[in-house]
Amino acid sequence: MQIHWAVRNVLNPTLKTTIRIGAGVDNGGTLITKVGKGRNTENQDLVWIGKASNYASHLSNEADNTTIISVDTYKNIDKENKILSSSNTIEIWTQKILTLKNDKKVTCYESSTPCEIL
Repeated sequence: MQIHWAVRNVLNPTLKTTIRIGAGVDNGGTLITKVGKGRNTENQDLVWIGKASNYASHLSNEADNTTIISVDTYKNIDKENKILSSSNTIEIWTQKILTLKNDKKVTCYESSTPCEIL
Protein backbone atom coordinates (compact mmCIF):
# COMPACT_ATOMS: atom_id res chain seq x y z
CA MET A 1 0.00 0.00 0.00
CA GLN A 2 2.94 2.32 0.60
CA ILE A 3 4.22 1.53 -2.91
CA HIS A 4 0.79 2.42 -4.30
CA TRP A 5 0.90 5.69 -2.34
CA ALA A 6 4.37 6.52 -3.72
CA VAL A 7 3.31 5.82 -7.30
CA ARG A 8 0.14 7.94 -6.97
CA ASN A 9 1.69 10.83 -5.05
CA VAL A 10 5.33 10.95 -6.16
CA LEU A 11 5.94 9.16 -9.46
CA ASN A 12 2.76 10.03 -11.35
CA PRO A 13 2.90 13.78 -10.61
CA THR A 14 6.64 13.92 -11.29
CA LEU A 15 6.41 11.99 -14.57
CA LYS A 16 3.11 13.67 -15.50
CA THR A 17 1.66 10.30 -16.41
CA THR A 18 -0.38 7.55 -14.83
CA ILE A 19 1.48 4.41 -13.83
CA ARG A 20 -0.80 1.62 -12.67
CA ILE A 21 0.57 -1.17 -10.50
CA GLY A 22 -0.83 -4.22 -8.79
CA ALA A 23 0.41 -6.21 -5.82
CA GLY A 24 -0.38 -9.75 -4.73
CA VAL A 25 0.42 -11.06 -1.25
CA ASP A 26 0.35 -14.55 0.25
CA ASN A 27 2.19 -15.98 3.23
CA GLY A 28 3.95 -19.27 3.70
CA GLY A 29 7.24 -21.02 3.24
CA THR A 30 9.42 -19.90 0.34
CA LEU A 31 12.85 -20.96 -0.84
CA ILE A 32 15.02 -18.18 -2.28
CA THR A 33 18.05 -19.33 -4.23
CA LYS A 34 20.56 -18.04 -6.75
CA VAL A 35 20.55 -19.56 -10.20
CA GLY A 36 22.93 -19.09 -13.09
CA LYS A 37 26.61 -19.54 -13.66
CA GLY A 38 28.46 -19.62 -10.34
CA ARG A 39 31.70 -18.16 -11.61
CA ASN A 40 30.17 -14.76 -12.33
CA THR A 41 27.88 -13.30 -9.68
CA GLU A 42 26.49 -10.78 -12.18
CA ASN A 43 24.94 -13.68 -14.13
CA GLN A 44 23.07 -15.01 -11.12
CA ASP A 45 19.45 -14.21 -10.45
CA LEU A 46 17.40 -14.79 -7.34
CA VAL A 47 14.49 -17.18 -7.77
CA TRP A 48 11.61 -17.56 -5.32
CA ILE A 49 10.17 -21.08 -5.16
CA GLY A 50 7.10 -22.12 -3.22
CA LYS A 51 3.33 -21.91 -3.00
CA ALA A 52 3.30 -18.44 -1.44
CA SER A 53 5.42 -16.78 -4.12
CA ASN A 54 3.57 -18.56 -6.93
CA TYR A 55 0.14 -17.67 -5.54
CA ALA A 56 1.16 -14.05 -4.87
CA SER A 57 2.30 -13.83 -8.49
CA HIS A 58 -1.11 -15.04 -9.70
CA LEU A 59 -2.86 -12.52 -7.44
CA SER A 60 -0.67 -9.65 -8.66
CA ASN A 61 -1.56 -10.51 -12.26
CA GLU A 62 -5.20 -9.82 -11.37
CA ALA A 63 -4.54 -6.60 -9.41
CA ASP A 64 -5.23 -3.40 -11.33
CA ASN A 65 -3.94 -0.53 -9.23
CA THR A 66 -4.97 -2.51 -6.15
CA THR A 67 -3.52 -4.91 -3.60
CA ILE A 68 -4.94 -8.44 -3.54
CA ILE A 69 -4.20 -10.72 -0.59
CA SER A 70 -4.93 -14.37 0.08
CA VAL A 71 -7.43 -15.55 2.66
CA ASP A 72 -4.54 -16.77 4.85
CA THR A 73 -2.92 -13.34 4.72
CA TYR A 74 -6.24 -11.64 5.54
CA LYS A 75 -6.67 -13.88 8.58
CA ASN A 76 -3.21 -12.84 9.83
CA ILE A 77 -3.91 -9.09 9.66
CA ASP A 78 -4.85 -7.46 12.95
CA LYS A 79 -8.40 -6.07 13.09
CA GLU A 80 -7.21 -2.46 13.36
CA ASN A 81 -5.35 -2.88 10.05
CA LYS A 82 -8.49 -4.05 8.26
CA ILE A 83 -10.46 -0.84 8.78
CA LEU A 84 -10.02 2.86 8.09
CA SER A 85 -8.40 4.44 11.13
CA SER A 86 -10.63 7.50 10.80
CA SER A 87 -13.86 5.47 10.97
CA ASN A 88 -13.17 2.40 13.14
CA THR A 89 -15.90 0.60 11.17
CA ILE A 90 -15.25 0.80 7.42
CA GLU A 91 -13.53 -2.35 6.14
CA ILE A 92 -10.84 -1.59 3.54
CA TRP A 93 -10.73 -5.14 2.18
CA THR A 94 -13.41 -6.47 -0.16
CA GLN A 95 -13.82 -10.20 -0.54
CA LYS A 96 -13.84 -11.36 -4.15
CA ILE A 97 -13.64 -14.53 -6.21
CA LEU A 98 -10.94 -14.64 -8.88
CA THR A 99 -10.62 -17.08 -11.74
CA LEU A 100 -6.93 -17.77 -12.30
CA LYS A 101 -5.29 -18.77 -15.59
CA ASN A 102 -5.91 -22.47 -14.92
CA ASP A 103 -9.66 -21.71 -14.46
CA LYS A 104 -9.34 -22.33 -10.72
CA LYS A 105 -11.62 -20.08 -8.66
CA VAL A 106 -10.07 -18.66 -5.48
CA THR A 107 -11.36 -16.45 -2.70
CA CYS A 108 -9.19 -13.44 -1.87
CA TYR A 109 -9.43 -9.87 -0.60
CA GLU A 110 -8.76 -6.67 -2.54
CA SER A 111 -8.12 -3.09 -1.47
CA SER A 112 -7.44 0.12 -3.33
CA THR A 113 -7.29 2.18 -0.14
CA PRO A 114 -4.24 4.48 -0.14
CA CYS A 115 -2.00 4.04 2.88
CA GLU A 116 -2.16 7.72 3.89
CA ILE A 117 -5.69 7.24 5.26
CA LEU A 118 -5.07 3.98 7.10
